[in-house]
Amino acid sequence: MSHRNALLATSSIVIPIIGLLAGPKAHADSRSHLPESIPASSTVSMKPPPRPTKRASAPLHGVKAEEINVAAAHLHISSGGGMIQRRDDTRSVQSVSADYIAKQNPTSNVVGLLSMMPSVNSMSQEPTGILSNGIMVRGLTVDDMGWVLDGAPTLSPGAGRFQAEMLDSENMDRVSITPGSSSTDDPVTSATGGVIYTKMKDPSEKARTQVDFTYGTFNTYRGFIRLDSGEIGHSDIRAFVSYSSASTDFWRGPGIAKKQHVDFKLLKSFNNGSTFAFESVFNNNKNGYYYYPTQQEWRQYRWINPDATYSGIHDGSYYKLNQTSLFYSGTVLAPIHVVLSPHLTWDTTPYFWYGFGWGPGGTTLTQGQTYLGNQRVDVNLAQGTGGVAQNGQQYLVSTGFGGPTYIGGINSKFAWTHGHNTLTLGYWYENYNLREKDPVGFINQETGDPADLSHSYNYYRLANGRLYYYDNYFLHYQLNSPYIMDTLRLLKDRLVINAGFKDVMVTRGVDNYVPGSTPHMGISENIPLPSLGARYNFDRANQVYINAEGDYRQPFMGSTAEQYSVGSGAMTTGANSPKSQYAIKEEIGYRYNGDRLIASVSFFNMNMTNRLLTLNTYQEGVQVQRELNAGGQTSRGVDVQIGTIPLWGRFTPYVTFAYLDARQDNNLRTVDSNGQVDYLHTAGKTQVASPHYQAGLGLSYDDGTFFGSVNVKYISSQYATLMNDEKMPGYINNSVILGYRLPKFAVLNRPSIQVNLNNINNSTQRTGIYGFSDNARTSTGVLGGTIAGSSPTYYVEPGFSALMTVRVPME
Repeated sequence: MSHRNALLATSSIVIPIIGLLAGPKAHADSRSHLPESIPASSTVSMKPPPRPTKRASAPLHGVKAEEINVAAAHLHISSGGGMIQRRDDTRSVQSVSADYIAKQNPTSNVVGLLSMMPSVNSMSQEPTGILSNGIMVRGLTVDDMGWVLDGAPTLSPGAGRFQAEMLDSENMDRVSITPGSSSTDDPVTSATGGVIYTKMKDPSEKARTQVDFTYGTFNTYRGFIRLDSGEIGHSDIRAFVSYSSASTDFWRGPGIAKKQHVDFKLLKSFNNGSTFAFESVFNNNKNGYYYYPTQQEWRQYRWINPDATYSGIHDGSYYKLNQTSLFYSGTVLAPIHVVLSPHLTWDTTPYFWYGFGWGPGGTTLTQGQTYLGNQRVDVNLAQGTGGVAQNGQQYLVSTGFGGPTYIGGINSKFAWTHGHNTLTLGYWYENYNLREKDPVGFINQETGDPADLSHSYNYYRLANGRLYYYDNYFLHYQLNSPYIMDTLRLLKDRLVINAGFKDVMVTRGVDNYVPGSTPHMGISENIPLPSLGARYNFDRANQVYINAEGDYRQPFMGSTAEQYSVGSGAMTTGANSPKSQYAIKEEIGYRYNGDRLIASVSFFNMNMTNRLLTLNTYQEGVQVQRELNAGGQTSRGVDVQIGTIPLWGRFTPYVTFAYLDARQDNNLRTVDSNGQVDYLHTAGKTQVASPHYQAGLGLSYDDGTFFGSVNVKYISSQYATLMNDEKMPGYINNSVILGYRLPKFAVLNRPSIQVNLNNINNSTQRTGIYGFSDNARTSTGVLGGTIAGSSPTYYVEPGFSALMTVRVPME
């Protein structure tokens, strides 16, 4: 591993020297020349976009590419129905275009929009997308993904569950994923599974309005309005603001999900190509929780749900104890691009993310058996009723969660182009703060209704008058990361070589304020992350590329905080702090960018140490995420995508396939039934949530008036335990879209009506692993100990849904 790091780091120094010796080039490139298919934050290839009539030395034959593009734009349809585009990169990039996004359910979230990409396994909790989807990419979790919006990270480690709150789909220009790779200048570290890039649409040049209305099954409704100012005077300033409100009943069990969302963008352009943008995303929601069945529960009941009616003081499953109060989150960022000279540009993006809110849980406590940390404390459990509880008397209490999270940072870089070289120097800084104060709150013992946790007068108090917080800690880190990149173009731009080096310096800590816990735990790490990539164009249609890079993921610090049961004082989390995960990744691929056919195939290999697995579980009646190390892992596989430009002017097929072989390298350390250290026989077994095969088929139609599509995807069986003694079968998901555009009339610019149908065969099958386990059956360890099993839990595919959307653009 050290030899690879040294080789890649050395290349980042050698390539600039070679480039300077290669002599001047005919014209300099600038960041504004990046191909439209490249994520805005990624500069893996500084080559200008290929011109349809002059890309290499080979002449065009048959239909010209620019004629195809014009026809496709007129018919609102793109290659593969918007699921594949021509690429010119040194790594795999998979995207969905704006026209594809526009035809999906308007409540779709980022992960749902990427569900047809080769190795993406998107697991919906409900059919609308108002709640975040689970996601696995090449067998890696949501926390192994980097999340970037217009050059700024939008989700911190451990916060991937907030991806449904990023942008309204009407404001997404495109969504891309680079499975298994990131660019050196991306403000992310955790990208073993890749980076998901979202680009916000620019304000339009003319004043316009768009209004959407969506109605459908499960009492789903949504309203959306976007107002574009157009250019304000002659200032080259334009802006838009949008607002949406959505609500849906839970498709199974009691509960409701509500969401309000505001997006805003202001853009100032300058004559020399410089731009300044200010973007803001605000979201608040009120969501319930779904329960996730074990295999036995699935076979017996199909699923389990929170209780619709309250049954007494032991009913912590009452649905009102399984929903959040209003949770607020938002992002503010200011992407700035300054052209200092024809050869020098400066890009900087300051950003700020915040999230805060409250939610209840439910657990039963006994008077005289209440704990703070590992110490018993005197709490009158009848405080909420105005009485005095007797020892041994039981009360249902709210073990809620609450507290703000603030993340601020800046990513800044200079790019200097000289001859064949573009040299980039940058610096990324980030500061993360999470103040977790989880109160024990009142519950109406007669009705089961929890008190509002946003007010501290609804919290229990200790005998000394202090508020009763069963968790009380502060998580924080500071990250400093200088980086250098170089892009070298040779052989008339047929050969492009990229090299980069990022040095990540992280200091993180946990300050804990509950008795018995370690008051402060901290660690500092310095992680070198080299990268090297190249691509070669044989001719205008055929291209090969290679990519290799290092990757680092720090554990979510909530997994290191020592936490204790409020009813027993036993430690529940933090006894073993997980270590950081490291990975070395290689990729080699081929692309065919033909006039009618577009295809790509990429082979990859990943080697990980201290593999971090995220365990979804319950603690004090609240759904939480915990992380643990699972030794080493080796993953190999292939992704395939094939699509065409519109055939017969109307039809665009799309085919995708993925193969994955993800193996555990080590036996897992555990504890046997006698409390002794032992190991499970996991070496060589398939990693959890890693299907060997995925295949998809899509067919889109658009004649300018009528449009529609059919998408079908198959995901093979997956193991739910590290011992491979329980797995879920393979499954198929599907969606159908039907739409019609009305003629333009007065200020109405072709209103449209569309119907989105999901899961048309109403199959309620298991679609993913929600909570894995080490072993489902009792096992014998390497050292001979008996190791008890536990049951994994599963996502369940939502039933059939139909949503109708009326979209009215006005100019």
